[in-house]
Amino acid sequence: MVMKTIALLLLISPLFASANDCSQAVAQLRQMKAAQLSVQDSLIKNHEMMADSMESYADALKESSGRAHKTVSNSMLTASSSLRKRGEKGQELAEKLAEQTDLIIKNVENCLK
Repeated sequence: MVMKTIALLLLISPLFASANDCSQAVAQLRQMKAAQLSVQDSLIKNHEMMADSMESYADALKESSGRAHKTVSNSMLTASSSLRKRGEKGQELAEKLAEQTDLIIKNVENCLK
């Protein structure tokens, strides 16, 4: 969902980037808000996933009295790698959103002149 919202925003924003119409700037701001909410939702889900993973690994170790150490350890490494990749993608999206925000701010400034 985040990627679809961001992709839509990135495709539509350049169409309005050269326009000085305030209504278009307002439409861009609404799109930016939707994209921002999607990014925030993704960040929240990342935290929830990490907490769930830690609880699952702790329960597995407790139930196996430590015998499953290697299996759980490998699962933790896989999960951390996945979360790290999601974080990198999130950073890239945040940078793209920042660029689009700058364009929208310029459009709003033009509307206020």
